[in-house]
Amino acid sequence: MPIGSPSGTSPPASISQSVSIDSRTGGRSGRSGAVTGAGSLRGTTDKPQLQAELEGQHLRYADQSLERLSVNLAWTDSAVALAAELAKLVVGEQQVDDVQLQVNGTQENNALTAELMRGEDKFTLQASGAWRDRAWSGLVRSITLDESVLGQWQLQQPATFSYRADSISLGQVCLVQQRSALCTQGKWQSTGEIAGEATLQQLPLNRLARLLAPELQIEGNLDGRLKLGGHTDKPVLQARLASSRGTVKLPQDEPEGAPWAVGYQQFLTQLAWQDDTLQADLSMDLA
Repeated sequence: MPIGSPSGTSPPASISQSVSIDSRTGGRSGRSGAVTGAGSLRGTTDKPQLQAELEGQHLRYADQSLERLSVNLAWTDSAVALAAELAKLVVGEQQVDDVQLQVNGTQENNALTAELMRGEDKFTLQASGAWRDRAWSGLVRSITLDESVLGQWQLQQPATFSYRADSISLGQVCLVQQRSALCTQGKWQSTGEIAGEATLQQLPLNRLARLLAPELQIEGNLDGRLKLGGHTDKPVLQARLASSRGTVKLPQDEPEGAPWAVGYQQFLTQLAWQDDTLQADLSMDLA
């Protein structure tokens, strides 16, 4: 029996390790920028204490770039604190001005806040949960979206969320705006299986049209249901979209001409995507 261990098990081993990073890239690799960081691991094997800092400047690779990266992490058996920020993130033609992420609490009870900004648009999310058995599960408690075209949306009620190395699951999330609602839920498996559903209720078509074609004007609301399944390599999608009593307006070539308008009593679209093939049925009853 080991000395000082009445139970017959060895006491936790002490650990002490420090590391620093100073990296600058550029040239033919296609990567550029600078990354610096430092970290330390202290404590014992059953109660480790981790502290880490990471900073990045002017990071670029192909059509992706990040002006600034900042990450600070403190992790012990009694407290968890994470603060991360990404400034001016560009992926292809999409740009996000600022992304902030904060996690505070303990492994058994922690709170997460995320914020994303692009111009005047803003998205925020708040969640709380626990990290146990290499999995995080909890509730998405708040979501707000303030977008210049789509307007202001907010989460109707908290939704369950869980993450494991082999799966991600999201309970029903409903974003509402006056009488409009967008609800979705889904699950992903590491084997590639996916399953999800979404429902649309009285979404204003004039706002959706402005996202697709600013010159297009559509009066009316959109209702629908979408179902996703299959595998990430071969997804299967079914959708039914409908609108009642609306008007489609298209501008004429002459600047001062009145828009060309068509009214409809019923508009119905049914879509099916499977085996890389799209089938679509469209019907419209004109007013």
